[in-house]
Amino acid sequence: MRKLTWDCETSTLNTGNPFTASNKMVSYSVKVDDGKPQCSYHTTINFLQSLREEFKVAQLMIGFNLKFDLHWAARNGVRPNDRVRIWDCQIAEFIIMGQKGAYPSLNACCLKYGLGQKDDKIAEYWALGVDTEDIPPDELQFYNDLDVELTYKLYLAQQAVMTDKQKRLCTVMGLDLLVLQEMEFNGVKLDLRLCKEKELETGAKLEVVTKELLGFSPSPLINLDSGQQLSCLLYGGSFDVEVEVGRTTLTYKSGIKKGQEYERVHWDTVTVDCQPMFKPLPKTEYKNPTKTGTTIYQTNEDVLKQLRATSKKQKRLIELLLLRAEYAKLMDTYYGALPVLLETMEWGEYIHGQFNQCVAGTGRLSSSKPNMQNFSADVDQLLVTRYDDVS
Repeated sequence: MRKLTWDCETSTLNTGNPFTASNKMVSYSVKVDDGKPQCSYHTTINFLQSLREEFKVAQLMIGFNLKFDLHWAARNGVRPNDRVRIWDCQIAEFIIMGQKGAYPSLNACCLKYGLGQKDDKIAEYWALGVDTEDIPPDELQFYNDLDVELTYKLYLAQQAVMTDKQKRLCTVMGLDLLVLQEMEFNGVKLDLRLCKEKELETGAKLEVVTKELLGFSPSPLINLDSGQQLSCLLYGGSFDVEVEVGRTTLTYKSGIKKGQEYERVHWDTVTVDCQPMFKPLPKTEYKNPTKTGTTIYQTNEDVLKQLRATSKKQKRLIELLLLRAEYAKLMDTYYGALPVLLETMEWGEYIHGQFNQCVAGTGRLSSSKPNMQNFSADVDQLLVTRYDDVS
């Protein structure tokens, strides 16, 4: 069986995200079977030639967090052959650990098996803000080759300690990895125009709901995002707010602003007293009372849904709080956040969420940055299919 162990080094924007347009692959190293690692640097002629050739004939591909490297290969038009099998040493170690340690690192794994450790010098460059492309090529190539050598040694060490069932599981998860890599690489298109419309529409609803909620409070200065103040509103108690009581016009006496006027705002602390509207649920109190001596209780969605409302006013209050939480989540997590994420990550119109095989202790997939498994039906409306309606 022809084994290919490989690893690539990339520029560092957004932690080297392979879908960030400004990033690039700077080097990669390949090791065939027990041979010596061979590094290629991005300025060399036919930079990707050896990678492309080895991808065509590799029967077993070995790496650490290999999905990341496969993304970079795919971005450069290099894809594995249809018959290749995957051995991701990170996944293998997750299996060995009984799925109890999320994202084991290459360095930690190598130290565990007495294989040595990674070269710290390159990490020092990165810590100082030096991008990978600006690191001396000979130092980067040494680092890249060492990573590949350590990865191969780790593969051999894992083969020696894993059971046949564990090995089969790792191979199956390697097949899953290829599918997940394809999913992440393709991404999901976001309708930015509709997203903006939904943001404006939901923002207006949030404003209306918030305004009505303030009518339930003894003071319009209540912070509805404060669990402490919301607890007082629901269960009774006191909280303090800062109130502006005046302004004084003063003049800078020195510095570059000397002679210019400025205002000093004067504040006073006002205590707001709330009468109880609900009986707290058992075992929902926090241990430490506030400075005013008020006991604070949980106010999350699950708690709100269990509170007993005996009047129309109480029912409306709970309804409004749940609506506000829903609208706020849509605004903060999706309608407002997703376009910012696309811009920050330089992803264009496509969301490239991660699907993680080395996080959940139950062995199931998780998703992050963003969590693609947790999109609500409202957010699903923003996702554009690549397929025409054939019905």
